[in-house]
Amino acid sequence: MSELEVNISTEEQILKAAIQVFQRDGFDGARMQDIADFAGINKALLHYYYRSKEKLFQAVFVSVMKQVIDELGGVMMSEIHLFDKICLFFDKHISFMQKHQYIPGFVIGELNRNPQLVVDAMQQINVQNTFGGFVKQIKEAVEKGEIKPIDPVQLFVNMLALSVFPFGARGMLFGVLQFDEKRFEQFVEERKTLCAELIINSIKNS
Repeated sequence: MSELEVNISTEEQILKAAIQVFQRDGFDGARMQDIADFAGINKALLHYYYRSKEKLFQAVFVSVMKQVIDELGGVMMSEIHLFDKICLFFDKHISFMQKHQYIPGFVIGELNRNPQLVVDAMQQINVQNTFGGFVKQIKEAVEKGEIKPIDPVQLFVNMLALSVFPFGARGMLFGVLQFDEKRFEQFVEERKTLCAELIINSIKNS
């Protein structure tokens, strides 16, 4: 195995461990020693890659957000019809959340605890290029009279909120509505279609 392959493997191992620890303890509660232990390396090696907890957190946050953007980028930049794109967005995004259920809690928790750290991390990701085509498509659909006038940012935030909320509020669904794992999976699976229909019906001209 080459030195490059070893370095990549070690860094990926650190990021995976850091995600687990940051998710469990938050930024303030996370300790570099715990992350090193979780990754199965010594603390000196961890500091070789990331000299501070802030740098490691930024790397983790960027890694998490890139996963989301990589998953959705192809959909948002595609040339398919707007309504088909909305349907595909909910299918892809909810499926992604089903596989990575820690992401909403991790992102929301750190937005509340350390907003500037999150802002600094987000500046490393070129989100506008990924979603700029979608914004343009919304504006063109409004101009053609295909949909009602709507702020593209409001529309996109509505779509994100509808798909992310069940995962962010997972504890409430289990505690208050007494969901179990099977019911939760059924519930979010149904939302792939229900949320798309809700958004499309709210914006299309009758």
